[in-house]
Amino acid sequence: MREAVSAVLAVRLPDGEDEAPEFTVGGPQSTRLESIGVDSLLIAEIIVELEERLEVLLELRSGTRLETLAELHSSLTPVGPS
Repeated sequence: MREAVSAVLAVRLPDGEDEAPEFTVGGPQSTRLESIGVDSLLIAEIIVELEERLEVLLELRSGTRLETLAELHSSLTPVGPS
C-alpha cells in the first residue's frame, strides 16, 4: 500500500510536485501533512483514489488525528473488495 499512497500523493499534492515526499512508516521524521498542504478534504480524495487504484474499500480509523504521512498510511484499513 505504501507505493500506492506515494503514487496518489504525487498526483494530489496541492503544490503540484512531481513526486510525493519520502516518508517512513512510524518514523519520527515523517512529513507533516500541514507542511505539504494536505487538509481533511484532500485526505478524503486520497482515500477515494486509493480505493480505486487498489480495488478495495478502505476505512480510516475513527478518532484518529492525522498529523503525518506515516500516520495517514498506518490509519488506513482494508475492509473488503470494492
